[in-house]
Amino acid sequence: MNGRIVDVSALSSDDLERWRALAEDVVEPNVFYEPEFVVPTHQHFGEGRGIRLVVALSPDGSWQAALPFESVPGDTRWPFPHASNAGPGLYEYTSLGTPLLRGDPAESARALLDALLAHRSALGRVFTFHLVTTTMPGGRALLDEIARRRCAVHVWGTSERAAVVAADRRPTSWQDLVSTKRARVLRRRLRLLRDALGGDEQHPLALVRSAQDIDAYLAFEMGSWKGGEDGPAFARRDGGAEWWRTVFEGFSTRGDGHLLELTVDGGQTAYMGTFLSSGRSVFCMYDAYAPAFGSFSPGSLGRLLVNEHFSVSGAYDLLDTCMDPSRYPDQTQHFPDRVSTVSLTVALGPWPVHGALRLRTTAGRAVHRLRDRLGED
Repeated sequence: MNGRIVDVSALSSDDLERWRALAEDVVEPNVFYEPEFVVPTHQHFGEGRGIRLVVALSPDGSWQAALPFESVPGDTRWPFPHASNAGPGLYEYTSLGTPLLRGDPAESARALLDALLAHRSALGRVFTFHLVTTTMPGGRALLDEIARRRCAVHVWGTSERAAVVAADRRPTSWQDLVSTKRARVLRRRLRLLRDALGGDEQHPLALVRSAQDIDAYLAFEMGSWKGGEDGPAFARRDGGAEWWRTVFEGFSTRGDGHLLELTVDGGQTAYMGTFLSSGRSVFCMYDAYAPAFGSFSPGSLGRLLVNEHFSVSGAYDLLDTCMDPSRYPDQTQHFPDRVSTVSLTVALGPWPVHGALRLRTTAGRAVHRLRDRLGED
């Protein structure tokens, strides 16, 4: 059997080394499934059995593919306990569900599905995939292999995320990425924010790599609206500050943690953001703005300049904001491209499981059609 299920709580040093080697050589980077992200997430937020991995092994024992998952109880998508990469910890803290695949994507996707099928009893005979990319190589290879095997599938969600595919356009400034009309409005906003921060032509507003450490961001976030009562600031969550400090420092050690701030020559900070990268992809993570400058839209302007910072550098081919344009319409207007994802439940067998999932999918479609028809009446 060329596959294993690995408990994150019981990783050996060899497992960790093989996992890191896989993450450094994938066809589609996913920071959320790298050990620097998953291990702290399991330690701070793992529930029940916590986070585990389905791993496909190469003949030499190296990891060819890996997919984190949690065990979840029955729900509206499948009525019995099963495996999911949208369990409580992964759903809350990860923003992409495409597995790590090495080498030829089709071959690695085939090996991963073989591992899933080999362990289907332990996985509950069904696997729920959340946020798999549909057009990028890793996600596409997985979806193609699922279709090739004729597994029963229930697609229950599709989404888009604002992005810049810099490899396709190679912008020279943020103004290359928005319309002429919008650029005019944003230039005015930037001037107004610069003036409010005490800058001028000789002291411009700039997004710079912060010389401070991650604790500066955590404190800045607490001073923003996120730090208010019931706000989502990390320091307000049990273990949240410790978790993000550990994740960010883990990526920073290898040069892939980015702390940026919007300021005028080291003066007051209007915006601060943290970002993680892997290979030639950057994933926007958490940011905040100073409420004193709220009337100048510093959060929106900060993201605009983040867009320029990474897309113009030439070091990255993809900036994935991890933001849903329908929820953040103003901010995502700064990003011209989209990353499409799909969420689906897949039957691993045997045949009665495939039949039951197909029946559930057919019944669901009938209910939706009936609901639409009643709505028309």
